[in-house]
Amino acid sequence: MAEPTGKTWNRIVLASYRLPYRLQDGQRMQNSGGLVSSILSLTQSGTADGSPRFDSEILWVGKAENSPEEMAKLQEQSGPIRLVPVQINADLDRRYYGGFCND
Repeated sequence: MAEPTGKTWNRIVLASYRLPYRLQDGQRMQNSGGLVSSILSLTQSGTADGSPRFDSEILWVGKAENSPEEMAKLQEQSGPIRLVPVQINADLDRRYYGGFCND
């Protein structure tokens, strides 16, 4: 893991295709990807003087992979990250992520 620096942030707002977590069989699972790994690494490290790196929670906007009830449970397990789930129509999701983004 990288050495902590003195850099802190007041607020981070992320918008990505996926949220960093999903619920699977009642358990919180980390989604894959470099963005998820990088940001989660930042939330787990402090600054050089040991103080928290973030003054407030991170807002992470992304596609909801779980029901609203499951998302509420998942939010309880998400630590300093506030999940902002977005519902995406299945056809639009298929055409955008399965088509435009990966063609």
